[in-house]
Amino acid sequence: SNRNIKYLTFDEASYLAKVSRSMINKWADKGKFTVIKVGSRVRIRRDEFEDWMEQRDLERSMQ
Repeated sequence: SNRNIKYLTFDEASYLAKVSRSMINKWADKGKFTVIKVGSRVRIRRDEFEDWMEQRDLERSMQ
């Protein structure tokens, strides 16, 4: 996927995080990253999501 894209769909985010779409929904509901509405569509800010994933992976590797 193109790193220049600023926003991710939930499907793209689930692909990047290697989790189900419903897991992305749960994380979004918990406020792990910002979700924005673009018209009737819901998107995740890519930079914030990628930063959050890096942090998550770091914390996992330290356990």
